[in-house]
Amino acid sequence: MLLQIFLYFGLGIISEFLATLFYQYIFQRKQYPAILMNTGIMLLSFFIISHIVVSPNYFLIVIYIAGQNLGILLAMKLNIKK
Repeated sequence: MLLQIFLYFGLGIISEFLATLFYQYIFQRKQYPAILMNTGIMLLSFFIISHIVVSPNYFLIVIYIAGQNLGILLAMKLNIKK
């Protein structure tokens, strides 16, 4: 169970970090980094969705959301130069 907690928390961080960078790259009109971010987001999203559908565990969903919140914070602190 502890491994699942770390896995979902880490995937939450990574998914929202990529999503926030994706929107920053879109705003800066950088096409190729945005495409790479979108690919990572889609792969992670389908992985998480497939696991939630198979075995819905609300505690792990909350852990995933907490990881997403931290991912947003980390990505917003990162300054991307034009």
